Amino acid sequence: EERFKVVPISIVNNNHIARNSPVVFTVLRGSVQLTHIRVHIKSTFIMNGVCVRWRGWIDVERLDGVGCLEYNEERAAQEDALLREQIERYNQRLREFEDKQRVYRPERPDQDLE
Repeated sequence: EERFKVVPISIVNNNHIARNSPVVFTVLRGSVQLTHIRVHIKSTFIMNGVCVRWRGWIDVERLDGVGCLEYNEERAAQEDALLREQIERYNQRLREFEDKQRVYRPERPDQDLE
């Protein structure tokens, strides 16, 4: 039985990036049999309004693994800046709308509906 290790491999699929994923092969009589694959994954997403990064690995054969969630400060700052920009654009459009309403509607005293 001969064993050898192949590293690194990288798989990029949408948000999931597998880096330095060790793949161990068992070679028996000229045939290659996969015995162990761990895929290391990093994924950033927003969970309950908080920017987090999931880091961990998954054993492809057993479909189990270990991972952890970390606060993603860099992404949180980006999301905060985007939100502030969006709020500022909304407020600007609201001010423009109110200004147009004043121009097109002459000022008149409040009229009683009686």
